[in-house]
Amino acid sequence: MPSTSKNSDEEYKEMLIELEECLEIYKDSHEVILCGDMNASMQRATGRDHLLHNFIKETQLTMTEKQCEANTFFHHNGKFTSKIDYFFVQDTNGLNIENIHVHEMNCLNCSDHTLIAMTLKTNITRKNRKTKKSHYTAKTKWEKCDVNTYRKEIKRKTNDFYNLGKKSTVRDKVKYVIDALHTAAKHSIPNYMKLKRLKRTGRGIWNPQIGRSSKEAKITFNKWKNSNRTCSATKLELKQ
Repeated sequence: MPSTSKNSDEEYKEMLIELEECLEIYKDSHEVILCGDMNASMQRATGRDHLLHNFIKETQLTMTEKQCEANTFFHHNGKFTSKIDYFFVQDTNGLNIENIHVHEMNCLNCSDHTLIAMTLKTNITRKNRKTKKSHYTAKTKWEKCDVNTYRKEIKRKTNDFYNLGKKSTVRDKVKYVIDALHTAAKHSIPNYMKLKRLKRTGRGIWNPQIGRSSKEAKITFNKWKNSNRTCSATKLELKQ
């Protein structure tokens, strides 16, 4: 959120409007957690703080009781500290919050904010993997089609088509034409729409060590090949 500077309150209001729009989009389909540096405090009553208070109230967010009162911001002058980093949630009952931990300032942390972390307990449902296909439809070999048989079958089906009657729908007619084409192909093309079993390969066992050994073997083979296949030392190395 925008820091406190000249005319920054207007920027702060604009940012709150953007956040409100995001909440409106996701509040009915997601468990929303708003967190981070708010650059305002829930414990104070300045103009900036009132903006945050009103925003939290209007959006029906709440600050969980799991969050302690420890300060999260430490000014570089070493004199000023405050609590301006928060976790806000829509519904504390919908989230199984285990704890919210405010870490101590660490010498490796170059920020003037300390780390604040939320731990959630949740259950993840494992989805079943899709069953892999064991068969596939063979490619139609039109070059082996008996044209005379195909035409004869199409002609017979066409004559029957005109006897469908006026009560048949467009869907019925389209289905009849498709079935007629398949029937003609089955009578005139060997192994039409035949199911073939997919060839399964074992799970890969490739690993970095095999990769290095393969690379070394290729390099050694090239050395032996470039020596007109006469280098006995390289030949012995290949055997090993």
